Amino acid sequence: MVKALNFVYSALIGYSGEDGGDPLGAVNVERMFSAIRLLRTRRTHEAAPFISGWKRSVDGLDAVADERQDRMGVVRGVDQAIGGRFPSDGDLLAQEIRRIAREAAGPGTGTTYARLEQALLIRVRKLLATYTDVSYLSPLMDLATDQDGGLTIGTLNYDRTVEEIAGARAVPVHTGVDQWEPGTDLEFPDRPGEVNLIKLHGSIDWVLEDRPVAGSHRFIDAQVVRRSPDLAEEAVPAIVIGDREKLENDGPTLALLHAFQVALSRADRLVVVGYSFGDAHINTALRDWINGDAERTLTVLDPGWPREDRSDSFRSRLTRDLALGPGRPRLHVVRTSTKAGLQRALQEHPRSFDGPPLLARACHEDDAVLVEVTNNGPALDEVVVTMTREGAGRPERQPLSIDPVSELERQASGRLTAESLGEHATIRFRILFETRDRENRFVSFSLGGYTAVEHVREHFGGGLATDIEFVDALPD
Repeated sequence: MVKALNFVYSALIGYSGEDGGDPLGAVNVERMFSAIRLLRTRRTHEAAPFISGWKRSVDGLDAVADERQDRMGVVRGVDQAIGGRFPSDGDLLAQEIRRIAREAAGPGTGTTYARLEQALLIRVRKLLATYTDVSYLSPLMDLATDQDGGLTIGTLNYDRTVEEIAGARAVPVHTGVDQWEPGTDLEFPDRPGEVNLIKLHGSIDWVLEDRPVAGSHRFIDAQVVRRSPDLAEEAVPAIVIGDREKLENDGPTLALLHAFQVALSRADRLVVVGYSFGDAHINTALRDWINGDAERTLTVLDPGWPREDRSDSFRSRLTRDLALGPGRPRLHVVRTSTKAGLQRALQEHPRSFDGPPLLARACHEDDAVLVEVTNNGPALDEVVVTMTREGAGRPERQPLSIDPVSELERQASGRLTAESLGEHATIRFRILFETRDRENRFVSFSLGGYTAVEHVREHFGGGLATDIEFVDALPD
């Protein structure tokens, strides 16, 4: 199985690198499982009629595994069939029988990849069973106990971190699967002081087993969830993993998705933490929820939220349709980690800002103009202030340089930077001139930076600098 795993991993890397893509970025756990699953079912896949041949190793690794596993079984079977009088060259006969069978059925039956998938699932279970401090999730428990109706959490994670922090805080948690029967709905009513935990993609402590048949009733075979609290157990967890097969699993997957949609319909605000919006069925549920009521809002906690994404990705559409342009925004992004920003994300809402986001005031000094810019809009990161000379006309009107006063650092004679400019925060700088004739000073600059969702840039001054308010003096 190790050879098969190495083959799949290297093939994914190589395929991405062929066109100059990032080879290491080509592989993630979801894609790995999807590739293994496709190889396992390659002979029955709907694309099989259109594929003339796979790479030699696909069948080769599969066939080798089958032969090693089944050779002695063939020997024993023939021995039993002829009444225990198997000849001394039984191995040769077994090999010949297997050769004939392979030629009839084709090499490889998917056994290697099926075993590899199960082994990796068990490994995932063991890896996710170990975690360190989960106290950063405490704000969730605070919200569950403080707000009416408790808290409903929909999660795509398989681990037990939410259950762990809930246990430490003595907050009851309900996953619903203990009482679930195939063909019935999962219900998550409001529970004051408690947590409804909808684990949409399963859990490492769930395993599937055949449904027991009671009495004389007749049912179609189906599977139910059994708790497996001993995470060291060599059991295949009931988790949904892969790029494309999120709705193809047996068990409560569809019932959980329906319960999540019902819970969403009762909410007017959703906080999304640590989700990359990569699952189409979840995105569809979120789209339908946000479109179902104009008062519903979305807060996303994501340190890597794209701010200049021009693609048609779901995240880009959320930014374009819910955050930018006219009208009241319905999306708020907190660009930091879960540990640093969970409390903020639970408290902050999308909001509008009245008036110009940036206001500039200035006063003349002997050989300079002191400028103060106040941010009345959303917080900005990676702030750049650039002095402008174009349009000044006569050389004596042009500024000489720009110097930082507060919260800024010089990068060049005409450029200053700051890590951030928060809401209602101010920065100050001086624009130096040779002339002391205040009426002939050309005061012009631009200020740019990133909000959580876009890059903004404002130009000030030029000519008579009518958009800069000149005052006698700026307060200390």
